[in-house]
Amino acid sequence: MKFAPLTGLALLALCGIGAQAAEESKAPAEPAGTTFRRTLKGAEETFTVSSTFLFEGGGPREFVSAIENHYHVDWFSVLTVSEDSLGLRIPKLRLTQRTENGILTDARLGPWLDEVVTLYNHVAENDPRLDKLLVEGYLPAPSLVMFIPRTAPSPLEMKVRAFPLAGIPKEDWDKLYEELQRARDEAMARIRESRRASGGNDRTGFEGSSASIHPGTRLLVACGTEVYLQMVESFVNALGANHRPVPPVPGQAAEKKLM
Repeated sequence: MKFAPLTGLALLALCGIGAQAAEESKAPAEPAGTTFRRTLKGAEETFTVSSTFLFEGGGPREFVSAIENHYHVDWFSVLTVSEDSLGLRIPKLRLTQRTENGILTDARLGPWLDEVVTLYNHVAENDPRLDKLLVEGYLPAPSLVMFIPRTAPSPLEMKVRAFPLAGIPKEDWDKLYEELQRARDEAMARIRESRRASGGNDRTGFEGSSASIHPGTRLLVACGTEVYLQMVESFVNALGANHRPVPPVPGQAAEKKLM
């Protein structure tokens, strides 16, 4: 059987179809998703969640924001991140999850969210610089989301000590408190910088430490590790020494009388 030769137009058409098929075979498939339904403030809404959760890396707040945007949940309103944890750097994460047909209730989001928490905590177990992630309650709308320092001092390591403010004028008490806070923050920053440079842990020994002045008893009460309490004691002693009368130099009083 003989076939008629293809015209130029027919050849172009076939080439175009072949090129289109090749491009379609190269194009990545659209990520599958699962559709959920929930009732919010009396109104019903549906939303689709992609089967792949991708976090580009960042701090605890960025991580929670990524979870909110991907899963359409509210975690940020109950998020607690200590000042010491704000500088944490969470690595890039990807989690591919199963897809389901039909429209599911938002309660079915719970296992998906639990997988994200489990993945993060698995990474944190192998990286001492990362905190543990604790999420309590109904996962689509939890009662608590908290990053807990895993290397923070235990309650048994924390001590409470009272320092007398006698000999320090009352008008200097606020200044003493401000200097303590400034010294604490500077010490933490320098220790962190040094440990990060050597690839070590970010913890400084000052986490959870605090001080308060009690005017009624003329006491400064400090709570923290022994390192922090020693710093507080040195400040109280130094400021107290500045206000003690300076004893006269021997013979100085006699010289003044002769003059």
